[in-house]
Amino acid sequence: MKILELRFKNINSLYGEWCIDFTDPDFAADGLFAITGATRSGKTTILDALCLALYGQTPRLGKMTQSDNEVMSRQTGDCFAEVLFEAASGTFRATWHQHRSRKKAGAALQAPRREVAKADGTLLAEKLKDVQEQIDSITGMSFDRFTRSILLAQGSFDTFLKADADERSPILEQITGTEIYSEISKAVHQRNSAENRVLSELKAGLGGIALLSEDELEQIGFDLKRLEEKHRTETKKRDAAKAALDWLARIETLEKDLETNRAEQKLWRIENEAFQPEAERLALAKRARPLDVEHLKLVNLRNLRSEIETDLKDANKALPELDKQYKEATDALNACTEQLEETTKAQRELAPVLKQVRALDTTIAERSASLEKEAEQIAELQNEQIALQSKETENRAKLAQRQTELLEAATYQETHPQDAALVGQLAAIFQSLEQLKALEADQTEARSEAEAADAAAKTAADTAKTAAEQLAAAQEQCAQAETALTAVNTDLETACAGQSFAEWQTRLNELQRRFKLEKQGTENRNALSAKTAEVQTITDELAQKINEQTGLQREQELLLQNLQLRREIESLEAQRSELIDGQPCPLCGALEHPYASKLPKPETDSIDKVNAALSTLAEQINTLTGKRAAAEAQSQTLRESIERDEAELQTLAAGTADEADEIAGRIERIKTLEQTLAEAKDAFDTARARLSEQRLAEQTAQQTAASAEEKREAAERRKTETAERFAKAESKLFQTLEPYGIESQETTAEQLKARRDRWVDSEKQSADLKQAIAHLETTLANQSEQLDNLKHRHRELTKRIHEQQSSLTQLITDRQTQFGDRQPDKVEHEHQTALDTARATHDAARQHQHQIEQTRTRVREKIRTLEENRQTNAAELAEQESLFFQTLDTAGFEDEAAYLAARLTESEQTELEKRADELKQRQIQLTALETEKVKQLQAERAQKHMETSPEEYAELSDSCIALQQEIGGLKDRIKANEQAQTRHAEKLAEIEKQQTECHRWNTLHELIGSADGKKFRNFAQGLTFELMVSHANRQLAKMSDRYLLIRDIEKPLDLNVVDNYQAGEIRPVKNLSGGESFIVSLSLALGLSKMASKQIRVDSLFLDEGFGTLDEDALETALEALAELKQDGKLIGVISHVGALKERIGTQINVHTTSGGRSRLSGTGVSSPS
Repeated sequence: MKILELRFKNINSLYGEWCIDFTDPDFAADGLFAITGATRSGKTTILDALCLALYGQTPRLGKMTQSDNEVMSRQTGDCFAEVLFEAASGTFRATWHQHRSRKKAGAALQAPRREVAKADGTLLAEKLKDVQEQIDSITGMSFDRFTRSILLAQGSFDTFLKADADERSPILEQITGTEIYSEISKAVHQRNSAENRVLSELKAGLGGIALLSEDELEQIGFDLKRLEEKHRTETKKRDAAKAALDWLARIETLEKDLETNRAEQKLWRIENEAFQPEAERLALAKRARPLDVEHLKLVNLRNLRSEIETDLKDANKALPELDKQYKEATDALNACTEQLEETTKAQRELAPVLKQVRALDTTIAERSASLEKEAEQIAELQNEQIALQSKETENRAKLAQRQTELLEAATYQETHPQDAALVGQLAAIFQSLEQLKALEADQTEARSEAEAADAAAKTAADTAKTAAEQLAAAQEQCAQAETALTAVNTDLETACAGQSFAEWQTRLNELQRRFKLEKQGTENRNALSAKTAEVQTITDELAQKINEQTGLQREQELLLQNLQLRREIESLEAQRSELIDGQPCPLCGALEHPYASKLPKPETDSIDKVNAALSTLAEQINTLTGKRAAAEAQSQTLRESIERDEAELQTLAAGTADEADEIAGRIERIKTLEQTLAEAKDAFDTARARLSEQRLAEQTAQQTAASAEEKREAAERRKTETAERFAKAESKLFQTLEPYGIESQETTAEQLKARRDRWVDSEKQSADLKQAIAHLETTLANQSEQLDNLKHRHRELTKRIHEQQSSLTQLITDRQTQFGDRQPDKVEHEHQTALDTARATHDAARQHQHQIEQTRTRVREKIRTLEENRQTNAAELAEQESLFFQTLDTAGFEDEAAYLAARLTESEQTELEKRADELKQRQIQLTALETEKVKQLQAERAQKHMETSPEEYAELSDSCIALQQEIGGLKDRIKANEQAQTRHAEKLAEIEKQQTECHRWNTLHELIGSADGKKFRNFAQGLTFELMVSHANRQLAKMSDRYLLIRDIEKPLDLNVVDNYQAGEIRPVKNLSGGESFIVSLSLALGLSKMASKQIRVDSLFLDEGFGTLDEDALETALEALAELKQDGKLIGVISHVGALKERIGTQINVHTTSGGRSRLSGTGVSSPS
């Protein structure tokens, strides 16, 4: 990496914009240049700008943020840094920029902006995170590596050389980047502890998995087989009972469906009879429907005739009125024409007068406006004069105030000269304060960790003691549970008396079944006798009802025959009306005719009564028939049930009730003991699991106690170390603060920053006040001259206004004479309005006359047309009436009125047709449904099922559910045991795998692991330190052949030197003089640069080390060594205030201090665009 150009603006004391071109031929020729200047002049600011451009931070102040920017020059609004550099992948430009709001000094800081681009302007990144990633990738260096390989900051290696062994380790870790090894060592220690904890947890989990023994599994399998067999038997009985109950329910449902169907058929017959009059209306309407089209034509012709007569009458009436209106409109049009001519003449005469008056008005307005403008100018001049006099007074007061403030600032600087040094040293003091705070925080943290570790160690010891006591109690409890389990097993074997629980239960079930069948047989025989009697009673009642039905059917036939005869007689009504008493009837020859005028009313009530009685009898007969069939089916079911029970009784063994009671008692005792045995097993398993848990807990507690003791000792050591480091840092800080009269660090930062800011502000204030005083004096002279000019302009304007006022008065007098106060526009508008009104009135009158003429013509044409239409309509109407009446006669209607009476609306006819269809469909559906239900009932009654009851079915269902639950419980125990076996095997595999992992981490822990990270860190730092010493010796040999650096054998992180001028004597580096220490420090810096750059080529190097401790010879030697680096193509920059460097290094960049704490640059490659 090579730096080509650096540009920056307003960085620290370097105000304005500056550019340093490192491609200048002088840099390439010498290969070595110096950045020189007085102390605190801003030499290091150049390196700060380089770091800002690349990384957005500096070695002294860290990162710049929106809330903190200590590098921006005081009283400025923005700053930036830009570097052009060359890397292996090309040439790039990196930029950093930050400004205040609106770029005004003292305003709020805005967020910094960064970007990186190629030399041709191609932007690579502009977000802060992306830019940093790009810079790290292009350069191959982070900020830390950059400051160790290219920019060697001041003071790092002097601190390293003077530090003791305990302080050197963190310093070496910081400057070489080996802190990662401490983290690795700690991480290995933590991972090893975590893996061991996982192993302990896995072992504890293994002890908590309970498994069934082989005997327990065998017993569960036997019980499961017995219960499943019994469940199959009970299920078959339950299904048979369910089928019988469903059969009876189906028969009952079918009987109810038949009763409902017959009721609906009766209802249909009633509705059908009630609909007959509507059916006759529907037939008549269907006959009239074909005539609707011809009738509609006839009605339309009649309506048209009426409309023609009405329109003709109206037209003849309106014609005289229209003639009168036409005459009136003609007279009105003539009057409007005369008015329009008079108004047009007056408008022409007014136009010349208006033109002259408008010209006068325009001239008057212009003169008035000019006078108003000049009056405003006089007012403005007066206001300017007053304002200028006020400013002059104010500026004289300011001048006196600034002169007083300048005197105060000079007095402050004379009384506080020591605060000037804070401008350059405050950043270093702040860094020391931050380090002291960090050490104090470490000390507090170490104390807290030591106290916590001590408490944890005591707690762990107490826990281990408690765990041992709980382990002994668990062992005692497990022994007691095992004794109780053995006793319950003995009692259960005695109760079983050599037989299993299933065998006792089977014997009891057989006895209970026998007693139940005997009782059920007696009940079924009694029920069969009752059913047989019921069947006989129903049969007798059914025979009586059938006889009654036969008598009513004969009576119905006679009534229907009589009704038919009467209807035939009614059909001869026309012939009866022609009969005359005394003359013979042409049919029967009778001379008397009693029914010629009135027939007797037919006896329809009797027929209705007979029909109702027959319907009732039919329903009764159907009901009795169904009851008899149901009773016979129930009787048959009872006979079959009695036969089945007797057959089953033959298969059951005999026994007594006392035997059954004795067996039931034994079974209850066995159940109780089995329950007790299960509880005893659970208690034993629980005690055994708790024993395993306590053993594991006791082991874990012992391990935890030992680990806690180790941590307590480590915490105590760290507490002691942090206290010693804090005391040394505090003592060093107080020595630095002594010149400033500060003895306490609580408010040090605030006091020093306030004093530094006060000094800087006083310097800036003095410069600003001097500039302000000069400016005020110049301003006062200018203001006096401006006042004289304003007074002269005021006199000239006043004279011109008086002259123009006289001319304006004469113009106004002439205008009054010609037109008075009238406004030309208003008068012209009034005449124009009158003319527009006359024209509009004339046009409206003409339009009205034309409209009346058109209307009169249309009415005459309409009368002629209506006369023709009336004749045509009369002929068509006569023809349509003849055709319609012929159609009426053909359809069987006497006249038009009969046709109209027979018609129905579309909705009425549709509704009647719908009702007729619905009645027909209901008859078909009811008949089909009755046939289907009768067939289904006959089929159901033909089936045979066992006799049962809902109670018996419920008892069988409960028994099946109870057996299923017992079976499910046993299967759950088997499944749980299988799952436990799987978990047990998996847990064993996990423990074996974890043991392998623990062994691997234990081995690594023995090599490099430690709680504080020292084990691996010390080893890695030893290797790194050895490599750094090797690189440093190569550079040291170029500067001096006297010394050789070596590591201390007893203290690997200590440095010694071999003095070749003293017969190879070995002595510590602390004994070296100031100049010797600098040469060694420089060789270490160059060696570290070599290490940090690794495979990255470094062609630019900046050294910010003090050369002031070197004598003439040592300085010459160091410069010669640096000059030799030119052979590798490197450009070396040395920052120093030593005057001797100006004579020995020809290429220089000079930093000159000016007033107000500002500096400027000069020298090779330096330019300032501003």
